[in-house]
Amino acid sequence: MNNTLYPSEFKSWSFGKVGDAGVAKKQFLSLLEYMLDSIFKLKISQPLKNTMTHFTRKEPNNRLKPVLLKINRSLFVGQTLVCDFLRKISKTRIFFALLCLLSIKPLYTENPHAIQKMHRSISPYLLPSDHPIKPTLDLIFAAPGVLKNEETLLNQGFNVITTGGSYVTIARHPAVPGYVFKLYYDEETRIKDNTPHWEWLVRRCIGAEKIRKVIKKKKCHYLTVPDKWLYLLPQESSENFSSQPILLIATDMEIENEHITKKAWKYLITFQHLDELYAIIKHGYGTVGLVRNIPYTKNKVFAFTDTEYPVRPLKLERVYPYLSKEMQRYWDTLIRQN
Repeated sequence: MNNTLYPSEFKSWSFGKVGDAGVAKKQFLSLLEYMLDSIFKLKISQPLKNTMTHFTRKEPNNRLKPVLLKINRSLFVGQTLVCDFLRKISKTRIFFALLCLLSIKPLYTENPHAIQKMHRSISPYLLPSDHPIKPTLDLIFAAPGVLKNEETLLNQGFNVITTGGSYVTIARHPAVPGYVFKLYYDEETRIKDNTPHWEWLVRRCIGAEKIRKVIKKKKCHYLTVPDKWLYLLPQESSENFSSQPILLIATDMEIENEHITKKAWKYLITFQHLDELYAIIKHGYGTVGLVRNIPYTKNKVFAFTDTEYPVRPLKLERVYPYLSKEMQRYWDTLIRQN
């Protein structure tokens, strides 16, 4: 990079007591440009330089504020600040923080509202920054191209459980016990119902949240739903910036196989089980595919593992084939009475 200060020169800087604001601004812009170029391999365009200059000039004391910058036509920079290092140096009154880069390939568009919609949608379900597994995830996905395809996923230590009909892959990682991952590969070009992959993951979180509220309100004992979060992938998680901005993490419900689940729905349930099931799915939450999507678990409860559709009309009669004759009659009573 031409006319750029190198790390050895950065050491002599003092951001705490700035004598010449103009010199300090040039120094910081050089530092920011160097970090973007060396860490993220991003070519610094003139529009970005102009924007950097604008924010350091107009908002010199606005510390650690996420900023959304538009670069060229459809690449956006911004969202969250990147590491504890930057939080520490902010105490020395640095007046601009390095921004985390987020590439959203499925949403590449000249309409910024599409990007803003994604940010609004995923924000309520992001894995908390202080969650115990967050540092481990950051290490796992610091490697380039983890989500490129199944081979790269396996090379990073994941165990693939299955690839579902919705083009989503379910996996576990030995370094993150007690959790399962639902993700899409970068090379997965198929899109269900013309809806971006990230939006399907958001819907799964919404669906789980709706079911959880009913379970809590009705004090259900026989049905449960996993906690679900979205993990925002580090920008460097793909050599070309990952086309998948997020993946989903859920608590591992330790489900039994389909044979055991089928027997459990047929012979182990009581009227109370069906009362709880009806209380949930009558709202259009969850599913009527009991064996595949509400499996029996090793904890002796049934779990709503598939929450892809938060709300939809459900034909409650489709529950009958999974039940014994006695339970079919009781289910029929529930439907008719309500």
